[in-house]
Amino acid sequence: MSALFHTAVCHSPNVGSNESALSTLLIEVDTLIVVSVGTFYPTLHYGFFCDYYLKFTYIILITVGGSGKFCTYPSRTNYIITAPASAYVVLKPDYATPAYRWARALVFYALGVVALVPLVHAYFAYGLERMQDEMGFHWLLSCICFYVVGGMIYGCRIPERWMPGTFDYFGASHQILHVCVVLAMLSNYKVCSQSHPYFPSQSNINTGDVDWNGILA
Repeated sequence: MSALFHTAVCHSPNVGSNESALSTLLIEVDTLIVVSVGTFYPTLHYGFFCDYYLKFTYIILITVGGSGKFCTYPSRTNYIITAPASAYVVLKPDYATPAYRWARALVFYALGVVALVPLVHAYFAYGLERMQDEMGFHWLLSCICFYVVGGMIYGCRIPERWMPGTFDYFGASHQILHVCVVLAMLSNYKVCSQSHPYFPSQSNINTGDVDWNGILA
């Protein structure tokens, strides 16, 4: 999605117009929100493997925190995503200017704070050792660190703020952010790789099916 955005912006005056550029930018940032939210699904699934109600509650919480819906902006023809949480600020055209660069970065941090709630709960409920076995906790911390570092570099415009024009093609903060996102996704893969084999090997783990009738009652 990022490649689509940058290709559209510099393709030609018509394709790179404000409307076209905004449309592809919305797709790019929306994808980043989906990736950020999706990162926590395996953690919640394995971290609360036996606590179905808690698991579904936290999955709903993190989903609502990053959810959005497409609607038409009243004074424009292009589509934007508005939401009760992060997607609204990140994708609203008024916040697409450089002046609100930090605002766009901070909403991702806010989304991360929402995701910390179940982690703190799991720590006090199960302990660090169990979190390591069931969640791959050290890989999860690596994932979070990559997101935070990438967001800070993007928000501070490092390193181009010190040498304007030097990193127009390679090494810009936006590119570093995407590298950090990829590294975070690889760390999340390691979380899944460690957590998934754990439960079938434990005879004392409740792996029964969810009682959907009880949940929906």
